[in-house]
Amino acid sequence: MGFSIERKNRLDTLVALLAKNNLTPNDNTFCDFILRASARNFGVTKETARGYIDTLISCWNWDKLKGWVKENPNLTPEEKERWLKEHG
Repeated sequence: MGFSIERKNRLDTLVALLAKNNLTPNDNTFCDFILRASARNFGVTKETARGYIDTLISCWNWDKLKGWVKENPNLTPEEKERWLKEHG
């Protein structure tokens, strides 16, 4: 996917927060969590945060976010392993 560096960094941050909190799009709080995290961490509008939500849901449907988690600089090896074990 061709994301700008800023967008990729933001998505890396959001994926790390999801992994640390063990949240997936299957959780009722997923969208609200992304909206709040996006506002708090990046100061973006709801419309921008909804774009992140759409991207993350698409990636979840594609490979359960495994690609994002494996290459995520914001996660420890243990956090990556836990996510991949639970959602792989």
